[in-house]
Amino acid sequence: GDFVRLLAHAGDVLIGLMFAELDAYAAHDLEQLESAYPVRFFAVRPEEGATSTFPTAIDHDGRLAQQVGATSGDFALVRPDLYLAGVLEDATAADIERALRKALAIE
Repeated sequence: GDFVRLLAHAGDVLIGLMFAELDAYAAHDLEQLESAYPVRFFAVRPEEGATSTFPTAIDHDGRLAQQVGATSGDFALVRPDLYLAGVLEDATAADIERALRKALAIE
């Protein structure tokens, strides 16, 4: 996976990269955030096979995770100018919303 392709797919919005498996409740919460904020979420997987509510970026070689400094279970937020806004460990939807609000200068 690479940022330029993700940005082309996402449009001119923040990109949320999820390096964690999501249950149905978490996926629903993130869908609500997508409708409320200019953000597009992507599930990042090391290999094909697992399904997700969100578009999936396959990171075979781990390069995408390395570029953002993420490990399994992390959430990374990338601005449209491809600047890394931050990485959160074990983030809840509330944590992600706070990060979105901060990145968008709402708080």
